[in-house]
Amino acid sequence: LAMLLALTSLNLKKSCDRESNYFCIRVVDIAARASEPVNMMVLDHLVHGASAKNRPDLMFTDFAALIDKLALSRKPEAFSAFLIGGGSFSLPRKWSEMGLAHTLTVAEIDPLVTQVAEEDFWLDSEKISILSQDARRALLSDPSKYDVIVGDAFTDIAVPPHLITQEFFSLVRSRLNEDGVYLMNVIDHMGEFRVVGSLVATLETVFKEVEVW
Repeated sequence: LAMLLALTSLNLKKSCDRESNYFCIRVVDIAARASEPVNMMVLDHLVHGASAKNRPDLMFTDFAALIDKLALSRKPEAFSAFLIGGGSFSLPRKWSEMGLAHTLTVAEIDPLVTQVAEEDFWLDSEKISILSQDARRALLSDPSKYDVIVGDAFTDIAVPPHLITQEFFSLVRSRLNEDGVYLMNVIDHMGEFRVVGSLVATLETVFKEVEVW
């Protein structure tokens, strides 16, 4: 089972706070009150998430809220999860701190992104298994299976090409439990959806059921 989510990008004109081998990283203070800190992470031109220091349960972006709702509706009991891409780590932080997932692994290729999440997004990395490597390599090297796998990796505003192939989706399917679910965040042009259409055609060669939300 796979679900695809559409999202439009946000371009904030500001120089990098920090620049890694992969991204221009920006942290934007979006708090309404100084006593309730809320930060937003921008990688290149795309918002990758936002978190509130005192409210890990809150999802500030539509795509994170939807993935959260879909995962919890399909897996009401505590589940195991593998997340492709960390970004602000808002979702794994919620699942970890609220005890929603009993096993959490995140493949975030950029160690500086993880460091920024620890410093500015209140991530407790000791509660999560974080792999500083490409998700395909991570899944290939470990045969563990999961109840939920989330695809949320981007190079600027596009999913890396090697993470949208039939071969990669087959790898994902082999790492899901029998009743597991693959949730994927996708960016496309409103009114055209050529990327989504192509992905659905590819996903349907691997998964019995594909939903677009």
